[in-house]
Amino acid sequence: MSRNKIQEAPELNEQEIRDERFCRLFVEIGNATKAYAAVYGRHDPNNAWHNAKRLKTRILELRALHAENHAITVGHLLDELEEARLAALGAAVPQASAAAAATLGKAKILGMDKQVLEHVGKDGAPLNIAVNFVKP
Repeated sequence: MSRNKIQEAPELNEQEIRDERFCRLFVEIGNATKAYAAVYGRHDPNNAWHNAKRLKTRILELRALHAENHAITVGHLLDELEEARLAALGAAVPQASAAAAATLGKAKILGMDKQVLEHVGKDGAPLNIAVNFVKP
């Protein structure tokens, strides 16, 4: 069973089933309009926003569960990588390459491997861009 699908218990009516699907998809993709269109079969940003507001309690419950599960997974991975790093450094012949790979793995999980470029003008001023159009 896909993680996007829910167990359709017989005590839920069709609207409640759709509402649950909407909540789960909204939490997963973070876009009420796209979730609404996928679940209800029509693109209606206004209804999507009202639907998200009406189902706010369930959405918050799912977000909390999602955050809890994510934290456990990330924490577990970080612990394993730290163990691998320490084992590599503590080996009879220290394995610097393996230790560096574990450190980089931790950085990737934490999102610290992204290169951030800030484009600024002279002396930190805003960047001015001049566009000249040339006739062919």
